[in-house]
Amino acid sequence: MPRLIIDTNIWLDLVVFGDPRVQALRDGLESGHYRAIGTHAMRSELAVVLARPQFGLSDVQQQAALQQWEALTEKVDVAPPCNLSCRDPDDRKFLDLAVAHRVDWLLSKDHALLAARKFALKRFDLHIGTVEQMLAAETWGQHEGITQPETPIQPEGMPQPQAMGVTGASDTRPTQKP
Repeated sequence: MPRLIIDTNIWLDLVVFGDPRVQALRDGLESGHYRAIGTHAMRSELAVVLARPQFGLSDVQQQAALQQWEALTEKVDVAPPCNLSCRDPDDRKFLDLAVAHRVDWLLSKDHALLAARKFALKRFDLHIGTVEQMLAAETWGQHEGITQPETPIQPEGMPQPQAMGVTGASDTRPTQKP
């Protein structure tokens, strides 16, 4: 069972936006195929983001989203620093936890986290990537030997659609830290 750290932007796709690109991840979490782990600080960050006016979520909707996080996430203690650099200090908690728990993937669309992928893979055997990259690696059966894609990141934070074998509309939501 692959163990995952899921950053806040991906949680928004899962519990607020219903993004079809993460439906396989949701199905896998609900069925037990994937196991997400998180901390109280990660839940708190999600709560703060859910309360932002641009999302227009009522208190009931915010609580429902947090209940989904609770149901799909194994809660663990905060991890010690891992000595993996990251441009955004708010993202350290994701990296530290991923390294400490030796997870299979840290899923993100955040540029600061994605920028750490090569060093994380080389130094800690930690895969950092998008949901699409994880699913593609799993589908291709290359999880153990996957190399991080050299594909430039588009402004939306996603690899070029052609590189992932995907065609069609792209999501125009911002991918920077919420």
